[in-house]
Amino acid sequence: MGKVADIKDWETLEAWLKGRSREDAVCIAHRAAMRMAPLYWISLDEGWARERDLTAVATLWPLLTSGVAREYPTPEVVAASFFATATYATAAAAPAAAVSASFFAAAAASASDAASAVSAATAAATAVSAASQFWPSVIKDCATLEAAGDPFAFPLWDGPAPERIADAWAQTRQEWAQAGGPIWAFWTQFYENALAGRPQNWPLLHDIALIPAEDWKGGPDRVHPIIEGMLNRRADEEKGKGEVAQDLAGLPAAPRPTIQQVQAALSLNRVALPPTFDAVEGFIALEIERLQSRNHQSDDEAAEARRMIRTLSFLAEAVLQMRAAVPAEGPAKESQARDVEGLARVYMKKLGDLPRIKADEVVEGMWSAGKGACQVGLIGCSATLMVAFGLPALASVAAATLVFAPKLGSDAIKGAVELAKSHAKP
Repeated sequence: MGKVADIKDWETLEAWLKGRSREDAVCIAHRAAMRMAPLYWISLDEGWARERDLTAVATLWPLLTSGVAREYPTPEVVAASFFATATYATAAAAPAAAVSASFFAAAAASASDAASAVSAATAAATAVSAASQFWPSVIKDCATLEAAGDPFAFPLWDGPAPERIADAWAQTRQEWAQAGGPIWAFWTQFYENALAGRPQNWPLLHDIALIPAEDWKGGPDRVHPIIEGMLNRRADEEKGKGEVAQDLAGLPAAPRPTIQQVQAALSLNRVALPPTFDAVEGFIALEIERLQSRNHQSDDEAAEARRMIRTLSFLAEAVLQMRAAVPAEGPAKESQARDVEGLARVYMKKLGDLPRIKADEVVEGMWSAGKGACQVGLIGCSATLMVAFGLPALASVAAATLVFAPKLGSDAIKGAVELAKSHAKP
């Protein structure tokens, strides 16, 4: 049986996987494919993809089912994963091999399959100069499994995503946002959760994975209405149960002039908002990763870290909902403005809780300059969002949440406000 320290390429990976469970092989193959998926999605306008009538669903199907197969290794889920992967491999064929071969073995029947998936993904990573970042991420997954941890709890990349792949995902996400509707918001959240190491809604994904193959093979026109129906039913069942939903339910209504102000700001700043959302989500993901990777010295410290992660996850969910409420084009509707205003208020309230949770660490001098910079960055970007939403009063609240470096925090808020104002100029 190989050791993690010996892993250098797909052959040594295969040797290590031979001493592991099938579920571990599925995990490694799935995450390798997920890392390279954006390269496939931006290639769908090319001739080979149009000739085969391929869509993003062709890969989302095996990616989703292989992820579910790792969490629910039941015979019916495993069978669905095998079938999804085989169907995709047959449809994609040779022209897309450099980008898509990693999906062929995403179901990972064996260590050899998983190693083949990683080998194919490595070829794609090499083609975009990302191999140097790809392998450390694979090895970190293996080390996490060896330590009885869960790789799904960590970001896909061990560090920032390679530039070409990050750009490919940004382009894909923009295209999905323009497509609109709850379906593409669902797929966006599915990938964003994996990218950041946030928890997935595995019971829901399990049900989606078991949609009959005939419906999946019918493409988005056939399978998306089924998924949307499942999302709607799930939303009805969970209505008011989520923490963000609970906070929104107890929120007093905003005055109509405030809503109109937000509505006008959303229409004006619609194009400037996505990069700010990206920055806020990036800071949140970095902080979650730091907390997940830290060696906790006591049970109390571990419990505190989990509480902080829950707070950050709340912020991440609120940002996703804000993003979904911003119109892809044209003027904002009053209902969208009302949603954004409410989410902004609960977001800022929760952001105010975060420094208080960390106050003891600051007092004890445990904060490094790097951690301090990350915190100010989150506050500054959050303030930018509030100003871009037409809510400068909420932006000023961010300054009051600082428990360290008041001048640096004040400068960050001023810079954020000026940046948002510059975006708002016609």
